[in-house]
Amino acid sequence: MAKRSRKARKAARPQRYSKRRAPSQQKPRSTPAASATAAQAAPPKAAATTSTATVDFAKEYHYVIQDLRRLFTLAIALMVLLVVLAYFLT
Repeated sequence: MAKRSRKARKAARPQRYSKRRAPSQQKPRSTPAASATAAQAAPPKAAATTSTATVDFAKEYHYVIQDLRRLFTLAIALMVLLVVLAYFLT
């Protein structure tokens, strides 16, 4: 068993994972008025067009059904093997 210490633990310092600058080294933030004029100057984004093509999932995923069929037959075979072994070993 490990030895327990009676000393109070110090609070762990938080790790800094980003390369964020200290507050004194940060760039000054822009004012809301400046950001509002920049937003007005930017052209509006065009609406994205989406095409709704129908997909035949039976053709796209035919291999999934084959794999599931193989898995099912393997599971049945293993269950039968377990029953047979249980019969002969008891």
